[in-house]
Amino acid sequence: MSLEDWLANGWLRRHETSRQEIEDLLAVADRALGNAVVVGLTADARIGLAYAAVLAIGGAGLLPPAIGRG
Repeated sequence: MSLEDWLANGWLRRHETSRQEIEDLLAVADRALGNAVVVGLTADARIGLAYAAVLAIGGAGLLPPAIGRG
């Protein structure tokens, strides 16, 4: 089954991204990692923040290229 089949079945939708959207996701990751080093946080809180950063970076990596688009 191809991605085009998934699109035809309604399991995917087309998405046009922008450079700003990718920059925003990377900024979320940067903030989360910055917050993870705050003194006094529990290990669970640090892991949660690191996880949020990984999700944002992964999301940015899955977006279609935005080169040349603003």
